[in-house]
Amino acid sequence: RGSEALRGQAAALARRVAAGPAASPEAVGWSLVASRSVFDHRAVAVGETREELTAAVEALAAGGTHPALVHPGRAATAQGPGPVLVFPGQGPQWAAMGAALLDASPVFTARMAECEQALA
Repeated sequence: RGSEALRGQAAALARRVAAGPAASPEAVGWSLVASRSVFDHRAVAVGETREELTAAVEALAAGGTHPALVHPGRAATAQGPGPVLVFPGQGPQWAAMGAALLDASPVFTARMAECEQALA
C-alpha cells in the first residue's frame, strides 16, 4: 500500500500493456478505475497517446519523473466535517426538474440555499 507498492503496480501495468498492445488507453484506464481499491499512495498519468501514457507509467515504475506523470503522493484525509457534494445519477428525469423542485419543495429549496452558502 506504500510508495514501493505503487511503483510495483506501475511496473506490472507496464508489462501487461506491453504484452497486450490491443488494449486502448481508454480501456486500460477504465479497468484501473473500475477494479482497483483506493489506497493512500497514488499517481496519475495524463496523456493523449498510448506511447506517452506508457512512458509515464514506466517512469513511475522506475521511481522517476515524466511530463505526463502527476507527481505521486499521498491522498489527503478529511480533517472533520466539511461540505460534500453528491451527484447521484446521470441527470434530471425531466427538463427543468431542479427549477420545478425549487418552486414545489421547501426542503429542496432550503438544502439548495445551504449549498449556495457553503460554496460562496
